[in-house]
Amino acid sequence: MEHEQTARIPVRPERLYRTIADIGSLTKFIPPLRSVRRTDPQHVEVNAEYEGHQQHGQAWFRTDDAAKRVEWGAEGQPYRGWMQVEPADDDASNLTLHVSTERLTGEHLGAVRAYVASTIESLRKLF
Repeated sequence: MEHEQTARIPVRPERLYRTIADIGSLTKFIPPLRSVRRTDPQHVEVNAEYEGHQQHGQAWFRTDDAAKRVEWGAEGQPYRGWMQVEPADDDASNLTLHVSTERLTGEHLGAVRAYVASTIESLRKLF
């Protein structure tokens, strides 16, 4: 299942990209994340709470400064995503958030949609 949403964020693209590419900032705008720590240049250790359950694991986290894009996922897991920043009018940015998961139905699909919407709303509030 693919879910994607694009939203206008009232901040310059360079600043928005620096925020989403900084693992130290992720807990400020991705509501389920409790902590993120880099373990090597391409990987992070993540503590999160999803639907009332604590989760701990390793993930890859990659940045592409030229494209203003970050990508993440976990080896062997059916979840991955990316965010990309593009210029909008008036020194604002367009942020696209894309999440790929296994086929979901019912409440799990609703949880993915809520995750995407809450992440975008948290970024808007941050700026």
